[in-house]
Amino acid sequence: MRRLAAKAIGRTLAFVVILAVALLASSCGSGPAPDTDTVTVAGGFPVAVERADGRELTFDAPPERIISLSPGHTEILFAIGAGDQVIAVDTRSDFPPETETRTKFDALGPDVDAIDGLQPDLVVLMAGPDEVVQALDRRGLRVLWLELPESLFSLFEQIDLLGEITGRVEQAESLVDVIDRRALEFLDRVGDAEGPRVYHELDNDLTTASSSDSFIGELYLILNAISIANDPREPYPRLTLDAIVEADPEVIILAHSGTSPEAVKARPGWQGISAVKNDRVYAVDPDIVNRPGPRLVDGLETLAKLLHPDLFPEP
Repeated sequence: MRRLAAKAIGRTLAFVVILAVALLASSCGSGPAPDTDTVTVAGGFPVAVERADGRELTFDAPPERIISLSPGHTEILFAIGAGDQVIAVDTRSDFPPETETRTKFDALGPDVDAIDGLQPDLVVLMAGPDEVVQALDRRGLRVLWLELPESLFSLFEQIDLLGEITGRVEQAESLVDVIDRRALEFLDRVGDAEGPRVYHELDNDLTTASSSDSFIGELYLILNAISIANDPREPYPRLTLDAIVEADPEVIILAHSGTSPEAVKARPGWQGISAVKNDRVYAVDPDIVNRPGPRLVDGLETLAKLLHPDLFPEP
């Protein structure tokens, strides 16, 4: 286990205790569990991997025609040098710029006939609808269905997995090392500095990320901050307006394009929330804080500057 993963998990346990006291949580998780999507053959080909439903896939050679229906995996594939192997992506895959030249599909309801017509030798999905996976399976396509990572360590495992499958092992290891090193720098720089209570808004339905078993929640734990949500049964719970007011977040992060800080400050009853009173409601690029991919560490940097402006002053 890398140093970042070990330190972050230890910090997770410490902050769960703090959260239980501060928010009177009835129960807490024991930190992120290891990802089950692991490479079962070490190095070279054939490579066997297990997808989210337990089905095993075996690769005798790197796939040459990949369709990625997950923007996070699209970014990973390009970052490890496998972009030329990617022939199509989903409509939300907008980075790097080269994705604009690829055929695009709606990941929630893709045109299976069109996908089959492109003759892919691998289709990658993340936490997609069961019916989409089943439709692709019925066509006899090789479908790699992966879980949403629960932590940075889980993300590292998926990067390594895609590196193994595509024959880009060294590039994948290098990418993981860069992300790991940068994240560790933020963790060490924050040190023991006290972080705020945070409400991370994912949509207008008040969906947020829990401190338990969510990679977004772990970003805040690395920065000594705590999500106001901590439901070990639901990594991404939907809150109520009253529950958010009662939790009194000190910082509100708007990680979607559906509203603005001004609109949030005007919500009925929210004028007494600490984040609103102290003008600490911030809109951020959702793609770098909500998308499990190589730029997640850029999102960590953005959050660090907002949560700890004294430790990360703008130049």
